[in-house]
Amino acid sequence: MRRLLVVALLIELGLLLMVIPWSAYWERNYFAQLSPVVNAVITNNYIRGAITGLGAVNLLFWLTANTIAWSGFACSVASTAFVIGAVAMPICCVVMAHFPKLHLIFAVPVLSLLAGGGLTLLEVAKL
Repeated sequence: MRRLLVVALLIELGLLLMVIPWSAYWERNYFAQLSPVVNAVITNNYIRGAITGLGAVNLLFWLTANTIAWSGFACSVASTAFVIGAVAMPICCVVMAHFPKLHLIFAVPVLSLLAGGGLTLLEVAKL
């Protein structure tokens, strides 16, 4: 039962992250109307693209981990790396929008997503 709930959550979260940033709801939500700065950040196409990409990564990781019935240390490291990338990417986008000289902070989400993807690919290659 627990596994079914996790599967449903991952599918729903991935699909929502891919669709909602491009919907009209995204531009008319409470936070967008709260401040012009917040509106400028969340309606930025780079931010929308980053969130959509995180949804795609979430779906692909679920498909891979579910297909190979993967568990253990490598799975937990890969999923942690994907979560770090998912949290750090939008933060880096916001920081870069205001402080372009800090472009090296993109190494955090990029390297964590590459590490998670690499571990996933290694496990798939073992099959």
